[in-house]
Amino acid sequence: MMDRILLLIPILATMAFGTMTLVMGYLAIQKLSKGRIKDYGMLVWYALIFFSIGGGIHTMQELFHYEFIMGINLAFFEYFFYAVYYIILLYAIYSLYNMSKFTGFSQRSQEIKEAMQQIDAKQR
Repeated sequence: MMDRILLLIPILATMAFGTMTLVMGYLAIQKLSKGRIKDYGMLVWYALIFFSIGGGIHTMQELFHYEFIMGINLAFFEYFFYAVYYIILLYAIYSLYNMSKFTGFSQRSQEIKEAMQQIDAKQR
């Protein structure tokens, strides 16, 4: 019994921080104007939601020792949400890659690198 009470403390802390992360993330994204950065932020936020649902299912299995709902193993649902999480995150990373090509980040970073090398050469 004492083990379950001690287990509840980190679970409740994780739930509180996870909920705050989702709420604060959503509020921060809503402050952004429409565009690529807001779309990227929303993708990451959606990924966090799916990850949180998968984690919630796992926690429910651990706390209450549930394995099946309507004859279906809960692990199936847990891994489904984790799989969707990774798919959304992969798409978000791909959109970030495209965003960097669109805005010319790679060219600017090369220019900064060259400028830093010139500064280093002058200081020697």
